[in-house]
Amino acid sequence: MRWHPVLTVARPGDATNDATQARPDVRPHIDAGMLVIERETP
Repeated sequence: MRWHPVLTVARPGDATNDATQARPDVRPHIDAGMLVIERETP
């Protein structure tokens, strides 16, 4: 499984208690890399 998280920077006054709220596309984005899960451990 691969996950490529991209974070959007909030500005003062933005609600930060609801992650489902989309930010405008003009906000800066941070590429947080790639998370790869190759196998599970019992």
